[in-house]
Amino acid sequence: VRPRFEAGTAADERVWVVPNPFRAHAPWEREPVPGDALTRHLDFFGLPRARAVIRIYTLAGDLVRTIDHDGRGGDGQAAWDLISRNGQEVESGVYLFTVESAQGHQTGRFVVIR
Repeated sequence: VRPRFEAGTAADERVWVVPNPFRAHAPWEREPVPGDALTRHLDFFGLPRARAVIRIYTLAGDLVRTIDHDGRGGDGQAAWDLISRNGQEVESGVYLFTVESAQGHQTGRFVVIR
Protein backbone atom coordinates (compact mmCIF):
# COMPACT_ATOMS: atom_id res chain seq x y z
CA VAL A 1 0.00 0.00 0.00
CA ARG A 2 1.37 3.38 -0.96
CA PRO A 3 -0.12 6.17 1.13
CA ARG A 4 -1.38 9.25 -0.67
CA PHE A 5 -2.78 12.36 0.88
CA GLU A 6 -4.63 15.24 -0.76
CA ALA A 7 -3.45 18.78 -0.11
CA GLY A 8 -5.25 20.59 2.69
CA THR A 9 -7.17 23.83 2.37
CA ALA A 10 -7.83 24.71 5.99
CA ALA A 11 -5.26 26.73 7.90
CA ASP A 12 -5.67 24.52 10.96
CA GLU A 13 -4.64 21.29 9.18
CA ARG A 14 -1.31 19.97 10.39
CA VAL A 15 1.69 18.62 8.49
CA TRP A 16 3.19 15.36 9.76
CA VAL A 17 6.14 13.11 8.85
CA VAL A 18 6.02 9.36 8.05
CA PRO A 19 7.76 7.28 9.32
CA ASN A 20 8.47 9.02 12.58
CA PRO A 21 10.87 7.92 13.87
CA PHE A 22 12.69 6.96 10.70
CA ARG A 23 14.72 3.80 11.41
CA ALA A 24 17.39 2.75 8.95
CA HIS A 25 17.12 -0.88 7.84
CA ALA A 26 13.68 -1.32 9.40
CA PRO A 27 11.71 -4.33 8.12
CA TRP A 28 8.84 -2.06 7.06
CA GLU A 29 11.07 0.20 4.94
CA ARG A 30 9.08 1.27 1.91
CA GLU A 31 9.93 1.00 -1.75
CA PRO A 32 12.29 3.70 -3.06
CA VAL A 33 10.89 6.77 -4.76
CA PRO A 34 12.04 7.39 -8.37
CA GLY A 35 15.49 8.95 -8.45
CA ASP A 36 16.29 7.99 -4.84
CA ALA A 37 19.71 6.37 -5.17
CA LEU A 38 19.89 5.43 -1.49
CA THR A 39 16.36 3.94 -1.41
CA ARG A 40 15.65 5.66 1.91
CA HIS A 41 13.22 8.49 2.39
CA LEU A 42 10.60 9.96 4.63
CA ASP A 43 7.47 11.81 3.57
CA PHE A 44 5.76 15.00 4.65
CA PHE A 45 1.96 14.63 4.58
CA GLY A 46 -0.84 17.16 4.97
CA LEU A 47 0.92 19.90 3.02
CA PRO A 48 -1.26 22.89 2.03
CA ARG A 49 -3.00 23.31 -1.34
CA ALA A 50 -0.55 26.06 -2.31
CA ARG A 51 3.09 26.62 -3.07
CA ALA A 52 5.02 25.82 0.09
CA VAL A 53 8.59 25.77 1.31
CA ILE A 54 9.67 23.05 3.75
CA ARG A 55 12.80 23.84 5.74
CA ILE A 56 14.49 21.17 7.84
CA TYR A 57 16.76 22.15 10.75
CA THR A 58 18.91 20.48 13.38
CA LEU A 59 18.10 21.17 17.04
CA ALA A 60 21.00 23.64 17.00
CA GLY A 61 19.16 25.63 14.31
CA ASP A 62 21.41 24.72 11.37
CA LEU A 63 19.56 24.52 8.04
CA VAL A 64 19.75 20.95 6.74
CA ARG A 65 17.59 21.10 3.61
CA THR A 66 15.01 23.23 1.81
CA ILE A 67 12.28 21.55 -0.23
CA ASP A 68 10.01 23.51 -2.58
CA HIS A 69 6.57 21.95 -2.93
CA ASP A 70 3.75 22.91 -5.28
CA GLY A 71 0.51 21.58 -3.81
CA ARG A 72 -1.80 23.62 -6.03
CA GLY A 73 -2.64 20.49 -8.02
CA GLY A 74 -3.89 18.72 -4.91
CA ASP A 75 -0.77 16.74 -3.97
CA GLY A 76 -0.41 16.97 -0.20
CA GLN A 77 2.83 15.06 0.19
CA ALA A 78 6.54 15.54 -0.45
CA ALA A 79 9.41 13.06 -0.09
CA TRP A 80 12.86 13.75 1.36
CA ASP A 81 15.79 11.43 0.61
CA LEU A 82 17.57 12.14 3.95
CA ILE A 83 20.36 13.98 2.14
CA SER A 84 21.45 17.40 3.41
CA ARG A 85 21.81 20.49 1.24
CA ASN A 86 25.55 19.68 1.18
CA GLY A 87 24.95 16.26 -0.38
CA GLN A 88 25.67 14.26 2.79
CA GLU A 89 23.53 11.66 4.55
CA VAL A 90 22.00 13.07 7.72
CA GLU A 91 22.97 11.71 11.12
CA SER A 92 20.76 10.27 13.84
CA GLY A 93 18.94 12.92 15.81
CA VAL A 94 15.89 15.05 16.32
CA TYR A 95 15.08 17.41 13.45
CA LEU A 96 12.74 20.37 13.28
CA PHE A 97 10.81 21.48 10.22
CA THR A 98 8.82 24.50 9.14
CA VAL A 99 6.29 24.76 6.32
CA GLU A 100 5.60 28.23 4.95
CA SER A 101 2.84 28.96 2.46
CA ALA A 102 0.13 31.49 1.71
CA GLN A 103 -2.03 29.52 4.15
CA GLY A 104 0.33 30.20 7.04
CA HIS A 105 3.29 28.83 8.95
CA GLN A 106 3.55 25.40 10.59
CA THR A 107 6.26 23.71 12.61
CA GLY A 108 6.97 20.14 13.65
CA ARG A 109 9.67 17.62 14.50
CA PHE A 110 10.78 14.13 13.64
CA VAL A 111 13.49 11.65 14.61
CA VAL A 112 16.09 9.85 12.48
CA ILE A 113 17.69 6.69 13.93
CA ARG A 114 20.58 5.25 11.92
